[in-house]
Amino acid sequence: MLEWFKEFETISVEVSDNFTPVHALAWIASECDAALRRDVSGAAAEKFSQTTVADLVRLWREPGLRNYDNWRVFEALTPQSKEISAAGFQFFGPSRYNALQDRDEKVPDNLEKRQLYKALSMRRHRNLTPHPVPRLPTRGPPRLLDGTLRPPD
Repeated sequence: MLEWFKEFETISVEVSDNFTPVHALAWIASECDAALRRDVSGAAAEKFSQTTVADLVRLWREPGLRNYDNWRVFEALTPQSKEISAAGFQFFGPSRYNALQDRDEKVPDNLEKRQLYKALSMRRHRNLTPHPVPRLPTRGPPRLLDGTLRPPD
């Protein structure tokens, strides 16, 4: 994240109160309810609204339970609805700058070969490789970027 703001002088970086996990949970639950009503049915949304946080925790921690209707119903959402609150996405595609492509070689058809293909591409075109984003500490007391403790509010 700090890479995005490298042109600015950083005073502090922190998660503000309006971005705490409970805000994220409430926002996602609201989006899920709206998407189910729009794409599936009011009944599916009502059933989802009866799901407890404990149910969701159990479904996350025990993948074998994910045949549960309230888990699988989200597969019926439109791609546009999934994009609104998705936890991520998958992208598959060859690099336009790959030296192997320049020689008219075919893109490999299995995952292991595609990963090697990508690694070779990035090695040959270092100037196109994105720089890693530094990670902020996730545990302990709040700290400023220089590592010192954040002064109390």
